Amino acid sequence: MTSSREVRKGASITLVSNIFEKIIVFGNVFLILSYLSVYEYGVVELVFSAVSLVGIVMLPGIGSTIQADISVARAKGEKGEMRALFLQYALFQLGVGVLAFLCMYFGAAFIAGYSGNASIQLFLQVVSFSFLLSPLRTLSLLIATVFARFFDQSLYPMVEEVAKTLGLVIGFFFLHLGPLGLLYAVLFSQAMAVLFFLPRTISGYMYFAHSYSHTHVTLHFWKIFEAHRRWSVLSGYIGMLTQNLQLWVIKLLLGTEAVGLYAFATGIMSNLSSLLPFTDVFTSLGPRYIEKKKEFIGLIQNSIRLQGIMAVLLVTVGITGLPFLTFFIPKYKPALFLSMLMLVVILPTATTAVFTPTFAILKQQVEYFKTMLIKFLLTALIMPLSILGFGIYGIAIGSILINSVSGFERYFRLRRLLPELVLKLRSLFVITRNDLQTVRQYANKVFSREALTKLLISKDS
Repeated sequence: MTSSREVRKGASITLVSNIFEKIIVFGNVFLILSYLSVYEYGVVELVFSAVSLVGIVMLPGIGSTIQADISVARAKGEKGEMRALFLQYALFQLGVGVLAFLCMYFGAAFIAGYSGNASIQLFLQVVSFSFLLSPLRTLSLLIATVFARFFDQSLYPMVEEVAKTLGLVIGFFFLHLGPLGLLYAVLFSQAMAVLFFLPRTISGYMYFAHSYSHTHVTLHFWKIFEAHRRWSVLSGYIGMLTQNLQLWVIKLLLGTEAVGLYAFATGIMSNLSSLLPFTDVFTSLGPRYIEKKKEFIGLIQNSIRLQGIMAVLLVTVGITGLPFLTFFIPKYKPALFLSMLMLVVILPTATTAVFTPTFAILKQQVEYFKTMLIKFLLTALIMPLSILGFGIYGIAIGSILINSVSGFERYFRLRRLLPELVLKLRSLFVITRNDLQTVRQYANKVFSREALTKLLISKDS
């Protein structure tokens, strides 16, 4: 059983490191938004969107499944199974990473010709190198998560952001590369983080490097599609298509500058929502409680409850601080109200974020695929109608509707798998004295054993 000390360490490290990381992130965001025009920022977002579509070959969505499987194998002491799963996943990721790089690099000219913007070819060729770095990054974070190395998990993005800061300063102010400087900075940050954590990644691998599986798990790439994993792959595809569908609908109906304004709003939203650590802690600790139904249910309930409470606080802080941010970056003042509305999206997404790793831990990827497909259909239906009805503000209104409906659908789907999982809607809106005390203790990194019990594995939840 995971001790309360582990939970305390994980939550406190995640919070503190996230705060420092976000300070650096907002500094980088300020550099990017100040230096690039709204149109240039929109172009960069569309470039990254094209990259993510090519990234389909990397089997998005399977990582959480592999991570859960390796974590369960570790909990059972099956080092050979850990080794087989890790190597199978690593070889596949590295192989398709090279394939994706070649497709993007040599296909950039065709995409640029279709878009009518000659500079797109160079942009795509530069960013295609991320496919060579992405597998290494994925494997490093996989090791950190499996071994509950909360410090590594939290420090990794911080190292990336510091390296990105250096890359942005050089690319923007010394080499005057414009949008290209941002792309080089992203590559530089990924490479530096991989090199920085390479010793830690190797040390984690050595834990099971010399063990062998008795279940004869082979290293053939086709094994990755067996059992529940093919549904993880399909879920990843649907999730990626949903995200990019929204972006290109905005481009089609409102133009490239609207994409830049939307990227500004979602950037603020995603950076604030990343300060919520309970999903990450649950992802690492959840597999250890899978055989203890009552404690597993309590872990889910309390993670959702505390995450929801903190989401309300973050949204309040974000809405209050947005006018100051747009004051210093006046070109994004048209996105002020849109950004405030987009922050509301944090509420439904934060309170249901724990559902995603729950499906993976329960090995119910087929159910997760169904819920992702429903979200895709909701996006295809609601987002265009919302934009046509409310203009640029329809982006936020549509997002709130889509995520709220999708969240309720996932909850009721999980209820069929875990009938004991009951979330009272009223409890998400009522903050008790104990809740305030727990959040205060969490923010101050001072946890008592009683507060930790209430935090995640309360027996009376």
